[in-house]
Amino acid sequence: MTRSSPLLVFLFLNFSVLNFSAEWAWTQGKVAAPPAVVPHEEFALQYLEDHGLAGSERESVELEALLEGEFIRFDLGLYDLRFPFEDLAEPESADNFRELALALLRSQELFAAWVEADDDKQIRSDLKALKKWVGGWKAKSFKSISEEKPAHLAPALKAKPKTLEALARFASWMRTGKPVQLNRAHEQSSRILFMPTRPRFLKFVCFAGWYYPDLKSNFWDDGLGTWLGCRVQQTQVIALQYASPKISEADFELGLPLNYKHETVMQQHAVHFGTQALFDNYFQASFPGFASTGLAMNLVLEQFGELNTRIEGDLRARFTESFSVFVPGGNPSGGTLPPYNPDGRWRQNYGVDHFIDMLQKAQKSGNDHVRNAKERNLKFEILSEDTKDKIGLVAPFLGKLSLTKELPEEKFLGDYQEFYRAYKCAFIWWVQTVAGGSKSRSAKAFAQILLDQGRNPALDLESILLEIYGFPISEERPGKSSLEGQFLAWLAKQ
Repeated sequence: MTRSSPLLVFLFLNFSVLNFSAEWAWTQGKVAAPPAVVPHEEFALQYLEDHGLAGSERESVELEALLEGEFIRFDLGLYDLRFPFEDLAEPESADNFRELALALLRSQELFAAWVEADDDKQIRSDLKALKKWVGGWKAKSFKSISEEKPAHLAPALKAKPKTLEALARFASWMRTGKPVQLNRAHEQSSRILFMPTRPRFLKFVCFAGWYYPDLKSNFWDDGLGTWLGCRVQQTQVIALQYASPKISEADFELGLPLNYKHETVMQQHAVHFGTQALFDNYFQASFPGFASTGLAMNLVLEQFGELNTRIEGDLRARFTESFSVFVPGGNPSGGTLPPYNPDGRWRQNYGVDHFIDMLQKAQKSGNDHVRNAKERNLKFEILSEDTKDKIGLVAPFLGKLSLTKELPEEKFLGDYQEFYRAYKCAFIWWVQTVAGGSKSRSAKAFAQILLDQGRNPALDLESILLEIYGFPISEERPGKSSLEGQFLAWLAKQ
């Protein structure tokens, strides 16, 4: 996080097809037009005061020193994980840190399997040992750590020499890019800051806006109150709570745990953000956003069996206020239930089928909007906000040819964003499992994509796909001579 970098925020999500405005393009997990605005300057100054720096000049503040004083560090493969000392004192937060670390460890193991890099017996042994060690963390072990504030977690937990050696080997293997055969002489990690509470997350982001005045507007955004994550330089910041259901009343202190409704949503968010960070670490801008986000979603699905992240798609607020109701079998005098989140049609089965069923239905309905027989199976039906109006949008949706597509009018944008989220996920899964002619050949071809990209970072993905499959990713009217056209024909038959 050096002050010299010209970019403060980098977004993995590629909205090139959607051509989003800057309001959407700078954030992750952002919810549009929240009813209450965070007091940005006040929170930034509170952050400084909380760290004993009230009244400090910007030039005198050392960001790295602040982070070292606030967060414990745990090096886990590619990731430099940071978790607040203060929150480790809470058993629930300590347990969450264990589950987050396990999820990111497992996600790296799955990624290595994707690129068929699991032939290293020592790394396989290290992974097995590390999963057992991390899984054995006890919340009570963290209480003294929260008070003593050591720099690194593993020694503070009195990890055995064999464990420390396994951690070091695995970190070096991931950070030098060995899984994708990167020609990298030095290790390069990806830092993730976990923010267990809404105030901690909001104050830090507001502080980032104060610390980098040239880019303050990117962080001092009217919608900050409902963000779930952002990038500060090359550091991913992840909130572990949703905004309060009473955000309309400027309630910034309390939030809903990400797992309040589904028990793995917190871990899913970490893996989704972490996988995007992995692709940025290994491939930088050469790997297009639709591919990295599609792969991130598929890794979440492979690991958890469902996709409940609020990172892609229509991210506007859908929370209702908490409400009182009589529950049969419960307290006879009634009670207050937590708010619920009524998601739209694209999220009803949590993507367990990689959205194939929903996409096929939209494709079939899209044929009702076809006026040219050559566009059959190329259109998808998109619904208006109130579902009363319908339009058909035609492929291509991927690759360079999609960059000139125009957005539908505003009332269709929410459903279009959800469609595009599903489309990316399904297409990438099809490439991984179907495009090669069989599951095994597809897996090998997919591994080759990542290896070719690793060996030649300057190559663009479309050139690699053309070399491997003999077809471009798409064409003006996608047909059998393009991957997107083959995917659409396959989808229509499912």
